[in-house]
Amino acid sequence: MKELNIYKAGAESIPAIQEIAQDVWPQTYSPLITMDQIQYMLELMYSTKALEEQLKNQHQFILASYKNKPVGFTSFSPTKTTKKYQLQKLYVDLSFQKQGIGRLLFRVIVEEVKQLGGLHLILQVNRNNLNAIDFYKRMELQIEKEMNVAIGNNFFMNDYIMGIYL
Repeated sequence: MKELNIYKAGAESIPAIQEIAQDVWPQTYSPLITMDQIQYMLELMYSTKALEEQLKNQHQFILASYKNKPVGFTSFSPTKTTKKYQLQKLYVDLSFQKQGIGRLLFRVIVEEVKQLGGLHLILQVNRNNLNAIDFYKRMELQIEKEMNVAIGNNFFMNDYIMGIYL
């Protein structure tokens, strides 16, 4: 994709990250969780305050734009375990999916983590999000364990932890 630009993003990119999340989340997750939970989680993870806090806590965001329009983003952060990092987010505008942008963003994260000395990259994915699980398996991640996390408001995340050793 000729006019695709990938770059590290900071606080100036919060509105673009929010716009992509607001577009992608309802379409991606409405078959899996309720709209109430989607709205709750969007506020919990994508409010300006939440994103600013993530940036302060060593989350590195990478944005993809096509013809200067943000079309995807990803983020990662260190874990409490040495040399282990967590892919926090990877979302691509639905009209730009299946064009290699997600794969490219994932590879950028892998390279960033390797440059930081990371040896293990993990992520959480909804156990029923088969499209995402298939994508991550194509990226050579394996399911490492299941987890259920209470996130407040009587909502839970029922996820797999997937990982890859770098």
